[in-house]
Amino acid sequence: MDVVLFTDVSSPGFGRYAGTYRIATELRDQGFDVQVIEYFTRWTTDELKKIIFRFVSKDTLLVGISTTFLLNEISRSRAATAEIRQKYRDSKDEGHRLAEFLGRTDWPELYETIKYYNHKTQVSVGGHKVGQFSLGPYLDYAIVGEGEASMVALLQGLDDGSRLSGNYLHKKYDGFTTSSIRFEDNDLIFPQEQLPVEIARGCIFKCKFCSFHLNGKKLWEFNRKPELVTDELQYANDKYGSTGFMFCDDTYNDSVEKVRTYHDQFKKLSFDQTFSAYARADLIISHPETIDMLYESGLRSVNFGIETLNHESGKAIGKGMHPEKLKEGLYKIKERWPDVLITAGLIVGLPHDTPETLRKNNEWFEQKDCPVQYPSYYPLHINTNKGDMDDKSTIENNPFSFGYQTTDDGYWKSEWMDKVEAEQLVEEFDRPGNVVSWVFFNRMQNIGYTPNDLIHNRVTEEDIIQRENNLMNTYKERLWQI
Repeated sequence: MDVVLFTDVSSPGFGRYAGTYRIATELRDQGFDVQVIEYFTRWTTDELKKIIFRFVSKDTLLVGISTTFLLNEISRSRAATAEIRQKYRDSKDEGHRLAEFLGRTDWPELYETIKYYNHKTQVSVGGHKVGQFSLGPYLDYAIVGEGEASMVALLQGLDDGSRLSGNYLHKKYDGFTTSSIRFEDNDLIFPQEQLPVEIARGCIFKCKFCSFHLNGKKLWEFNRKPELVTDELQYANDKYGSTGFMFCDDTYNDSVEKVRTYHDQFKKLSFDQTFSAYARADLIISHPETIDMLYESGLRSVNFGIETLNHESGKAIGKGMHPEKLKEGLYKIKERWPDVLITAGLIVGLPHDTPETLRKNNEWFEQKDCPVQYPSYYPLHINTNKGDMDDKSTIENNPFSFGYQTTDDGYWKSEWMDKVEAEQLVEEFDRPGNVVSWVFFNRMQNIGYTPNDLIHNRVTEEDIIQRENNLMNTYKERLWQI
């Protein structure tokens, strides 16, 4: 195998994300044999050694690891982070931070195992924010930003022996709007599996806390042709029987025109599809004509980036709708969407947010009639690492102007609170036993839950673990047969 790519998702359920398979498609188009292997963090050390033995050979040019979502998962897991930090607390090894965001304390051992089977095989990581980490002795390359063009350039260089300039690659990708994911038989897609789809990349808005480099794009910029999207959906249905999808757009409803376009486009499908998506509640409230169009298009799970219910905080970060108008609008949306899972993302530690205001606002989410079924809280992240090659948010570029004092290791404090307090509040607001969120909606259906099970939270942690294990065992058996 020329290339082995590991995905990074460690959240509940079973499902895939688009990025790794888009890269795999680009590499396959260039003539490289690619094996994608799911769930980098779920394999034991011995199992990963078995995988390395099975797929790394004298012909293997690269082993790649995606970290786009893994970094988020690890940063939210205080237990995982504590374990890793304890192991490396007294270590002088400059690669210890890599072990932290890869989520595996055994990574140095695995890296050496790869090199044992083929010392020429290179190891890379990619994903948002990899540029803030030193590669150290246990990684060879980092792919910064969009990965498609950089990975092609890296593999072509490794294949023909040409000299690569530096260990961090960041090449602009121009082929997104005219390309599609193509799954191969060795991707081991399950029958009726709910699959990821990218309609657009980037966001027309530029919230002050957000650091994704394609934010602030023009409307319809970096949007795939609608016909390509429906062709991809129809192909998945024809080949795998898939009817449910996770749309990966940063903001699916960034314009009425886009909502209407896809409302009409999806009518051309030969099946009734459902999908999960990110969306902005304020845009739906401002354009109520989109409520029915979104539902008729198949929307059954949505995450609203509410971020805060403090009006001053909202204005500071570029979210201008007054919280009371937002709440009123959410109640009206829920009336029209009784069988849609509505979740929300909130950030703890924004300007003007205090522990007292946050606790007061959280009371609304605890009300039985709250239209948001599952709020998810995240501590504000401020990265001021001067060596970081990734894009930075407006707050990260000038934290002092927003009222923050920072250190290079990510710690921050303000007149309202500090990072430690923010992390403690996230734990306080977290609902015990809450395993359902919008992003898990498709993933949980892949292990046998129904939408009603998820909307009404008829799931148990024990059952999830059992179902996951059953499907993972099937996946492993199929992988060994390749």
